[in-house]
Amino acid sequence: MVTKIQKACCTRWLSLQQSVISIHKNFEALLQTFQFLEKDALALGLYKKAKTAKFIGEIYMFTRVLPILTELSKTFQSSALNFGRVKPALDYTQTDITEGFTPVLR
Repeated sequence: MVTKIQKACCTRWLSLQQSVISIHKNFEALLQTFQFLEKDALALGLYKKAKTAKFIGEIYMFTRVLPILTELSKTFQSSALNFGRVKPALDYTQTDITEGFTPVLR
Protein backbone atom coordinates (compact mmCIF):
# COMPACT_ATOMS: atom_id res chain seq x y z
CA MET A 1 0.00 0.00 0.00
CA VAL A 2 1.31 3.46 -0.88
CA THR A 3 0.47 6.41 1.31
CA LYS A 4 1.30 9.98 0.46
CA ILE A 5 2.40 12.15 3.35
CA GLN A 6 0.90 15.60 3.05
CA LYS A 7 3.27 18.56 3.08
CA ALA A 8 2.40 20.87 5.96
CA CYS A 9 1.52 24.46 5.19
CA CYS A 10 1.94 26.82 8.14
CA THR A 11 -0.98 29.05 7.14
CA ARG A 12 -3.64 26.41 6.47
CA TRP A 13 -5.08 24.45 9.41
CA LEU A 14 -6.55 21.72 7.23
CA SER A 15 -3.23 21.15 5.46
CA LEU A 16 -1.36 20.98 8.76
CA GLN A 17 -3.97 18.66 10.25
CA GLN A 18 -3.80 16.28 7.27
CA SER A 19 0.01 16.23 7.48
CA VAL A 20 -0.07 15.36 11.18
CA ILE A 21 -2.69 12.64 10.62
CA SER A 22 -0.57 11.11 7.85
CA ILE A 23 2.56 11.12 10.00
CA HIS A 24 0.70 9.69 12.99
CA LYS A 25 -0.88 6.86 11.00
CA ASN A 26 2.34 5.95 9.17
CA PHE A 27 4.98 6.77 11.77
CA GLU A 28 6.74 3.41 11.88
CA ALA A 29 6.79 3.11 8.10
CA LEU A 30 8.19 6.64 7.82
CA LEU A 31 11.02 5.87 10.23
CA GLN A 32 11.84 2.66 8.38
CA THR A 33 11.82 4.48 5.04
CA PHE A 34 14.02 7.31 6.31
CA GLN A 35 16.43 4.77 7.82
CA PHE A 36 16.51 2.79 4.56
CA LEU A 37 17.38 5.98 2.67
CA GLU A 38 20.07 6.95 5.17
CA LYS A 39 22.55 7.91 2.43
CA ASP A 40 20.23 10.72 1.40
CA ALA A 41 20.97 13.79 3.54
CA LEU A 42 17.32 14.91 3.70
CA ALA A 43 16.08 11.45 4.71
CA LEU A 44 18.80 11.15 7.34
CA GLY A 45 17.94 14.55 8.78
CA LEU A 46 14.24 13.68 8.88
CA TYR A 47 15.02 10.34 10.50
CA LYS A 48 17.11 11.94 13.25
CA LYS A 49 14.44 14.55 13.96
CA ALA A 50 11.46 12.15 13.78
CA LYS A 51 12.85 9.67 16.29
CA THR A 52 13.25 12.25 19.07
CA ALA A 53 10.90 12.27 22.06
CA LYS A 54 10.11 15.93 21.33
CA PHE A 55 8.90 15.21 17.79
CA ILE A 56 6.85 12.19 18.86
CA GLY A 57 5.25 14.22 21.66
CA GLU A 58 4.45 17.06 19.27
CA ILE A 59 2.75 14.69 16.83
CA TYR A 60 0.60 13.23 19.58
CA MET A 61 -0.26 16.68 20.92
CA PHE A 62 -1.14 17.96 17.45
CA THR A 63 -3.41 14.96 16.76
CA ARG A 64 -5.43 16.07 19.79
CA VAL A 65 -5.33 19.84 19.35
CA LEU A 66 -5.53 20.45 15.58
CA PRO A 67 -9.06 19.04 15.03
CA ILE A 68 -10.32 21.43 17.73
CA LEU A 69 -8.49 24.42 16.25
CA THR A 70 -9.70 23.46 12.77
CA GLU A 71 -13.30 23.68 13.95
CA LEU A 72 -12.63 27.09 15.48
CA SER A 73 -10.97 28.23 12.26
CA LYS A 74 -13.99 27.09 10.24
CA THR A 75 -16.26 29.03 12.60
CA PHE A 76 -14.29 32.22 11.97
CA GLN A 77 -14.28 31.64 8.20
CA SER A 78 -18.06 31.47 8.06
CA SER A 79 -19.56 34.10 5.76
CA ALA A 80 -22.29 34.70 8.34
CA LEU A 81 -20.04 35.09 11.40
CA ASN A 82 -22.00 36.29 14.40
CA PHE A 83 -19.58 38.28 16.56
CA GLY A 84 -21.67 37.44 19.63
CA ARG A 85 -20.53 33.83 19.21
CA VAL A 86 -16.79 34.57 19.10
CA LYS A 87 -16.12 34.61 22.85
CA PRO A 88 -18.20 31.47 23.53
CA ALA A 89 -16.41 29.70 20.67
CA LEU A 90 -13.01 30.70 22.07
CA ASP A 91 -14.02 29.66 25.60
CA TYR A 92 -15.29 26.30 24.37
CA THR A 93 -12.10 25.73 22.37
CA GLN A 94 -9.89 26.60 25.34
CA THR A 95 -11.83 24.23 27.61
CA ASP A 96 -11.81 21.46 25.01
CA ILE A 97 -8.04 21.75 24.50
CA THR A 98 -7.15 21.86 28.19
CA GLU A 99 -9.38 18.93 29.21
CA GLY A 100 -7.32 15.81 29.63
CA PHE A 101 -3.96 17.58 29.43
CA THR A 102 -1.64 17.31 32.39
CA PRO A 103 1.07 19.93 32.67
CA VAL A 104 4.54 18.57 31.99
CA LEU A 105 7.15 19.37 34.59
CA ARG A 106 10.56 20.32 33.22
